[in-house]
Amino acid sequence: MSNEELTEEASKAVREIADEYEETFNDLNEENKMQQQMWTVINVFVYGFIVMVSLIGIVNVVNTISLNILLKKKEFGTLGTIGMTRMQLRKMVLLEGILHGVFSSIIGGGLSVGLVLYAIKIIDFGFSVSSKIYWQPFVIGFTINLLVVFIDSLIPLNKLRKMSLVETIRNIE
Repeated sequence: MSNEELTEEASKAVREIADEYEETFNDLNEENKMQQQMWTVINVFVYGFIVMVSLIGIVNVVNTISLNILLKKKEFGTLGTIGMTRMQLRKMVLLEGILHGVFSSIIGGGLSVGLVLYAIKIIDFGFSVSSKIYWQPFVIGFTINLLVVFIDSLIPLNKLRKMSLVETIRNIE
């Protein structure tokens, strides 16, 4: 017999004795299993929420950068006709995207530190919780944000590569 089976048999025997003498019996092993299942459900919910919010944020960033480039299409055409090379245009768009990423990471990092401190204050009401804030998630988030914005800046550059400078200046959309 395994330890788990022995534990279950002993628990049943103790429960029967407790019922016979009208006493209460709390099986900590069962409570631990229930808590583990509860934490599993909570983790699935939280990570699912994080993934959904991240996907919505990524799509929003792609949409914002694409719209920004489409709105500046005439400006890019004018810059190209007065001598800006495709490489300089590419660098300008990528730098703008990286600046968006840096500013959003700074603002998001500051807001998240405030929210973490507020959450710790709320949770600390009934539990002993460490108020230490770990810096690693913020560095990971900052790096991922910069990568996403950089990659999202590359996507609209394909549209810029295909456009004709003269047509861009002529067409007003």
